[in-house]
Amino acid sequence: MFKRIFGVTALIALVLTIDAGVLGQTHNKQKKPAPSPTPQTLPYLSGEVKVTIKGEQNPVIRLAMAASGVTVVEFPAADKFFAVHPPRNGDWVEVEKSPSLKSDTHLVLRAGKDLMNAPGPAASISVQMRSGLVVTLWVYPVKFISQQTHRCVISYNRDDIVDARRRAGLAVNLGEDEEREGAKTALGDTVAAKPPAVPEPLPPPPAPAPGSPDGARSEQRPAPPPAPAPIKEPQSEKTTKALRGLLKDAAGDPKGFKHWSEVANGLRVATRMRDLDANVRVALVAVKNHQTDEAIRLLDGHPDLIVQTLDGKNKIIQLERVKQLQAESTTTNNIIPANATVYFAIAFAPPVLGKQQRLTVTVGQKNAADDPAIAGLSTKKK
Repeated sequence: MFKRIFGVTALIALVLTIDAGVLGQTHNKQKKPAPSPTPQTLPYLSGEVKVTIKGEQNPVIRLAMAASGVTVVEFPAADKFFAVHPPRNGDWVEVEKSPSLKSDTHLVLRAGKDLMNAPGPAASISVQMRSGLVVTLWVYPVKFISQQTHRCVISYNRDDIVDARRRAGLAVNLGEDEEREGAKTALGDTVAAKPPAVPEPLPPPPAPAPGSPDGARSEQRPAPPPAPAPIKEPQSEKTTKALRGLLKDAAGDPKGFKHWSEVANGLRVATRMRDLDANVRVALVAVKNHQTDEAIRLLDGHPDLIVQTLDGKNKIIQLERVKQLQAESTTTNNIIPANATVYFAIAFAPPVLGKQQRLTVTVGQKNAADDPAIAGLSTKKK
């Protein structure tokens, strides 16, 4: 009897133990966390992005654009556009037309009316640079402006691109031969018509008011300095190459510009001087926009090289413009973005200066043309 009861009790305990194990496994299965979903990778770039290109690459860059979006694509200042091929079969994307496209360093893209109807990449824009680099832009439609690629900065070393294309037997420096021939012809015509070293007189400063301390100043003004001997026609190709090299060095060494002018309507100017050869000098000019929230558009033809003639009291009594032979710049549309600095390399034939004369650089903006920033241009190399 006792053995029977003991056996039944043991059997019940075994069943309870098995049930507890099964329940525990079931409970553990219920608590096991679900796997996290794999994040989805977007096929396009959004926001502000930077793309670095190696010498042998000709990449496809995927951009996103909303119906009211505008995208700015920036290229290195050392390279220029050779050709831009937008799509033609439909109003997908508009490449904003620029009268200075050949010398610009950026493209502005705007959404067309057909863009939002596309299920995937709607447009392909092919851009070829003077170096030979080909960049293809694919534009994807997006619903919200927050998904827009509002700025794309493309970075590469132009020399690396040229070296890689030469190794592959491809053309480089596209279109530059024709441009140099045209520039050489135009420059030769200018030199033959008028020696570039003769300054162009500007209107004299306003006469002092009657009764002012300067009112007794003599009306006689010193004669303009004698014209220098005619110089040989500069080699356009050589000058262009030299100017670009000096401009690149200047932009890469901003601390080399040490003496800055006072701020005038948001602009400050600093200068350096270099000799190109025995008859041609180069003015290196840095122009900084001190405004933090607004771009500034410079006057056409500026920076301007000016000879100031002073009287015995250091008052300006005459201004003369110095003819520029050639110029290169890191900006191609005369626009300086907010809080940015642009650089110029200007070749000119140095005029003969009198004792009371000095050479200056004048930089004005379109919203304050009568109050430019002025910096001295020393004859000493800096």
